[in-house]
Amino acid sequence: MSNMVVWITRTGEIPKTPYIYLEVISKTVWNCYRREGFTYKNLPVSRPGCYTYNLSCCKFNNGGFFGGIKRYFVGDSKCADIRWIGLPQEYDHSVINKFSVETITTGELVVRMNVVHQSHAFLDELHEENQRKKFIYEKLNASGLIKSVNQVLLNFKKARKDLIEVRKQL
Repeated sequence: MSNMVVWITRTGEIPKTPYIYLEVISKTVWNCYRREGFTYKNLPVSRPGCYTYNLSCCKFNNGGFFGGIKRYFVGDSKCADIRWIGLPQEYDHSVINKFSVETITTGELVVRMNVVHQSHAFLDELHEENQRKKFIYEKLNASGLIKSVNQVLLNFKKARKDLIEVRKQL
C-alpha cells in the first residue's frame, strides 16, 4: 500500500501538454469487470518520434477482506473520475495531498506512442537551440494543434461512452 502526494511545479516556461489516462480492466467468465489498475502519462507533443513507456499502475484499496470478496464475485466499484489519479487541470495549488487514500500497486503497462507533427515549422533546424525551442512552443499553442488534440480527446470520450453503453447491455 502507498499513500499519494503529488508535487506540482508551476514554472510557466513550457506550455501544458495533454495527458492520457489509462484504465486496465479484466473480464471474468461470469462477465464481471474488474479494475486492475490506473495510470497516466503526459503526451510527448514537443518532439516527433516513437516513444515506449513502462507505466506503473495502481488501484484503490477496496477495504480489506470484504472488499476483496466483493471484487471477486461482483467486480470493482466505480471510480467517479479517472483524472483524480493524475494532475487535475482545475487545480491551482502547489501540492495535491492524497495522503489518506490507500493504493495498491498492480504492475506495469507498456505503452508505445508514435508522435507525428504536421507542420513545416518543425523542419527548420537552422535556428539556434533556444530560438528553436521558443518557436516550437509558440507553434504548439497554435489553434490547429489544439483543435486536433481536442478532436482526439473527444473521440476517446465517445469510445469510452460507447464502451459503457455496451457494458450496460451485457
